[in-house]
Amino acid sequence: MDQADTALEGAKNGDMDGAPERVLGRPQVRIEGRAKVTGAALYASDRRVRSTAHAALVTSTIARGRIRSFDLAAAEAVPDLLGIFTHRDFAGAIAPVPHLMAGGYANSSHLPLGSDRVAYAGQIVALVVGRTPEAAARAAALVGVDYAPEPAAATFDDPGAETVRLADLKAHHEDIATGDPVAAWREAAARVQVRYTTPVQHHNPCMDGSCGSCMDGSCGSRISIGLGELVGCGHVYGV
Repeated sequence: MDQADTALEGAKNGDMDGAPERVLGRPQVRIEGRAKVTGAALYASDRRVRSTAHAALVTSTIARGRIRSFDLAAAEAVPDLLGIFTHRDFAGAIAPVPHLMAGGYANSSHLPLGSDRVAYAGQIVALVVGRTPEAAARAAALVGVDYAPEPAAATFDDPGAETVRLADLKAHHEDIATGDPVAAWREAAARVQVRYTTPVQHHNPCMDGSCGSCMDGSCGSRISIGLGELVGCGHVYGV
């Protein structure tokens, strides 16, 4: 039994060196660490299931506005394509899910493929399904979208930007204000000012056709439960 197996066995028995509450402030053993660094860990996309369809996403190239129309002719000519779905197919079919900070499972209040409205750059505007991952990706790249752009708020101070207090989403949450960051920045002996950007990220679970199970590759999320609520399958189970 290696170190990871020992840690896992201890966790199952409720024994973490006699102090189960002491997690912070001391080294921790990643029980899945060996499998991940050796390539033995299986993710959702590593699992091969017979008669599986594969989906690729088309995301918006504008930050705000509306979708005028789609040009699907080139995409529909891709071999092994199964279908292209947009808000015209899914509007009203996606159920609203409470926000994560309000006890729900969603990280965004904007429903995917819910309407022709574009609320942010990289928003999902079409779902392309194929018999192979390559077919889905190829067709998705050929989907044309005609937009009617509108002015977007890029920073918190831009006109049109909206701020929602976390306390308004989660009643027992307290918005904490500590110190004076503006003064601290002004008086600091050294300053490092850097801008970081990250792309939009989408969890891509594998789901069987009977709404019975969902294989999710994201760590620690409850996406399988949220997915069940979104598509009306209350009995989706994570695998």
